[in-house]
Amino acid sequence: MSETGLKRLYVFHGSNDYLKDLNARRIAKKFKCNNMNVYQYSASDDMLEVLADMAQPSLFGDEKRIIFTNTGLFSSKAISQNMEDSIAQYLTQLSEDESFLLIFKENDFDKRKKLSKIVERLGEVIVCEKMEQPEKLKIINSYVKAQGVSIQMQAAVFLLTNTVDDMQNILSELEKLCLYVGPGGDINVETVKKICTLTVNAKIFDLNDALADRKIETALALMNSLSEDKQNISMMFVMIPRNWIMLYDVKLYSQNKMTSQEILANLGMAPNMSFVVQKLLRQSKGFSFEELTNKINRCCELDEAVKNGILRDSQALELMIFA
Repeated sequence: MSETGLKRLYVFHGSNDYLKDLNARRIAKKFKCNNMNVYQYSASDDMLEVLADMAQPSLFGDEKRIIFTNTGLFSSKAISQNMEDSIAQYLTQLSEDESFLLIFKENDFDKRKKLSKIVERLGEVIVCEKMEQPEKLKIINSYVKAQGVSIQMQAAVFLLTNTVDDMQNILSELEKLCLYVGPGGDINVETVKKICTLTVNAKIFDLNDALADRKIETALALMNSLSEDKQNISMMFVMIPRNWIMLYDVKLYSQNKMTSQEILANLGMAPNMSFVVQKLLRQSKGFSFEELTNKINRCCELDEAVKNGILRDSQALELMIFA
């Protein structure tokens, strides 16, 4: 957001509800007004009536903060010319008055629309889309610190990669974790596994770890559990061979005397994922290049056999476990 001073009109749009709410709160803190002069509206409200009412004096002071959520005013959906002109007139009038702060939190924003062009000229339009991992980790660390709790980096990354990819959901999981460990407590990976609602990916990672550690019975049990959902079978067909390929690559990088950070870069992982490389390095030592090559080739053969109707997917998966 602009650091040049508080504007009177903001539009936060995109798929990231957490960022939209966070930005709206940050802006709201900079604008002082009586709580009785804070108004919230949505698509179900008559926008012309709302904006006309806002222009009227209030008993609780001149300053008013108005928050609109998913009004659809800036989407590609058409509205009448008269209505668009009237809304544009009210927005112009209110945004020029220092007594008002207008905040829109929208899913869609069509830059071609007249209203969109007007708010870009009058205020500030900010896209709120997917956050990168470093930014999410900062939010996690800030949250747990405020609760008097610490979280290990490995646990924070595990939480991000194995729960629903939504910051509101992640903060909800963090709240449970903080309550569980209590003030002064420390959150580790095992705590996350025990307390949080994990995605299928977490179980498949456990399956791959079991295979890499040659714990066949554990891997078979996890495979049978995951196979209850057909969608999981497709994911296992992708993630099992991918893990063998990763182990082969890491073994090769290690043989070429690459550092952990160089291996991370080659794998396309973030710098804070060094613990993953350490695990892969440890696991890769348990296999020869020939073994890993055979496992990768066997996975490809089994995948082809399923596609050609020679094997059922459940049979092929079981053979992958024993490959």
